Amino acid sequence: MSKSILVILGLGAAGCVLLSLMMKQLVGLEADRARSPYLPVLENKFGARLVGPLRIDEQRVGEGEGARRRLTVRGRVLGGLDKQRMADAMGFEVWLGAMRAGDAPDELRVVLGDDDGGELLDVDVPRPNAARGARGMAPPTPPQGR
Repeated sequence: MSKSILVILGLGAAGCVLLSLMMKQLVGLEADRARSPYLPVLENKFGARLVGPLRIDEQRVGEGEGARRRLTVRGRVLGGLDKQRMADAMGFEVWLGAMRAGDAPDELRVVLGDDDGGELLDVDVPRPNAARGARGMAPPTPPQGR
């Protein structure tokens, strides 16, 4: 066999391996999206202010019947935005979606960083009905992009 045929076979094998790895990563991303029905809503509403993908993790705190379910939203936003307002607005959207679906968690936490490398903001977002109080608080508005 000549050297050119070996080179072509080597390039073909390398291409197959790379394609396989890319497809494996794509399937993993689709599986992550399928787990949380709130991701598309958050990405549509806040996509212009996000840097990179959002992630929603579900944890069980405790064991048995007293176990509590906690959702954690993790992401990065543009530098200069008010992360507290973003966290409140994101949490509000997740709470509403979860309550509409009849699948509300016991706790909701939002962890946001920014592209400037600032400190992470870690916020526990209360249920909307608990946050309202007697005044009837309106839903938080997300900060406007730059």
